[in-house]
Amino acid sequence: MKPIWILPIAAVLAIGACASPEVRISQKLMEYGFDRSTATCVGSELDDRLSNRQLRTLADIVTGMTRNGRDIRDMTVRDLADHVRRSGDPELFAVLTRAGIGCAVLG
Repeated sequence: MKPIWILPIAAVLAIGACASPEVRISQKLMEYGFDRSTATCVGSELDDRLSNRQLRTLADIVTGMTRNGRDIRDMTVRDLADHVRRSGDPELFAVLTRAGIGCAVLG
């Protein structure tokens, strides 16, 4: 299964910027082709529900996955899920999943 929303969400967390996590997430998702409503929803959910440590953990996971020259858009949802589960933080996995699904369905 190709990623629909989780991998681009995670990719945005790997970039450094002065803007808030919510803004960075939203902007990066729009670059990946998400509509503004969904991108803003996901950015808000992750920023509200994840701690700074969890956001850094997610960014580290994505950075590690892409370090070997893999394009984030070619990775599967399962690839990311396996890595996030190995982080030992079930809340991180749950929030990422809920934000992606909830915002995609409800906008």
